[in-house]
Amino acid sequence: MPTERIKICFVLNSPRLGGAEKRILALVRNIDRSRFAVSLIFFNAAGEYARFIPDGIEVKNLAFSSPVPNPIWIWRLARAFQTLAPHVIFSGMGYPNLMSLLAHQVSRIPAAVVINEVSVLREHLLGDPWSAVKKALCRWLYPKAARIIFPTQAVWEDLENFLKITFSQGLVIPNFIDDKHIAAMLDEPDGPFSPTSPGRKIVISVARLERVKDMELALKALTELQKSLRCEYWILGTGEEEGRLKILVKELGLTETVKFLGFQENPYHYLKKADVFLLTSRSEAFPCALLEAMFCHKPCVVSYFNGSVADIIRQDVDGIIVKERSAEKFAGALQRVLSDEASAQRLGASAGKAVEKYLASKIVRQYEDLFLKIKSGNA
Repeated sequence: MPTERIKICFVLNSPRLGGAEKRILALVRNIDRSRFAVSLIFFNAAGEYARFIPDGIEVKNLAFSSPVPNPIWIWRLARAFQTLAPHVIFSGMGYPNLMSLLAHQVSRIPAAVVINEVSVLREHLLGDPWSAVKKALCRWLYPKAARIIFPTQAVWEDLENFLKITFSQGLVIPNFIDDKHIAAMLDEPDGPFSPTSPGRKIVISVARLERVKDMELALKALTELQKSLRCEYWILGTGEEEGRLKILVKELGLTETVKFLGFQENPYHYLKKADVFLLTSRSEAFPCALLEAMFCHKPCVVSYFNGSVADIIRQDVDGIIVKERSAEKFAGALQRVLSDEASAQRLGASAGKAVEKYLASKIVRQYEDLFLKIKSGNA
């Protein structure tokens, strides 16, 4: 008699742009479907990544949106849990984490709830008008999760300090990249975009345009870099800061240098053409965009967002970590990479090797082992 598959229900806001969404859909694509029966619940099922959902997976669209948990939506999510009757409920980001934990309480089904805290919560809540409510809900609900997965020890410790709680059920599983998916995307026909001026070096960033990414610092670094080296700066992504950043580009005289390319479903062709990847974030948990740039063998210049950056990049071996948040320091690091081709190739090759430990084939197994232990009661 065949063994019953473990039923996993994944909860997401939507299949839209974002590292967390991309990573959870990658987990759905790579999980062993012979051992796990997978379903997806979206609060809104429209989004750019919808086409990457594998065939044969049950998808429920609850078609709602609210900045804070709402009793009606909680009840609807609870009913969905009752209908799907999963063994494990898995949520991979802030708002769905709260909704899943609340709806699980209402549903009274015997599923285990596993949440993944993929952001630095204190930074994520800055400027949020509901920050006090969400923080209070996290303090109440997070201890009720069967497991809380963190991408790094630094993120785990920061959340404990922020909420003043010790999470005995915490577990570190690093973020990962779907290497097979990226390779397939690289095999797709190349896009038409190329440098405006042939021969120019290309700096690239792939990010949501929001405050925490500090793209203003990146633009000021490009202003400094332009004094000694002509290049182009490609920005892939959209967000609330886009309008302000475009005004700043004009003020800094970078109109001919900076190209806002918006959301790109296939960013890998752009990464392949670029000479260096730039990340200037004030705070990150474990940036998937950085891992993807490393997979494409790009030398990377990155900010010191927290101690976990050293888990990903060895200084001057796999990339350059800029510890001082100064346009001059970032410009100097970019100058070093772009003016020394041999060094850039060495950094890129080392980055490609370093990222191998974060491939889906290795990390997804850790999730599968956790789900199996939860089902057997050994987690």
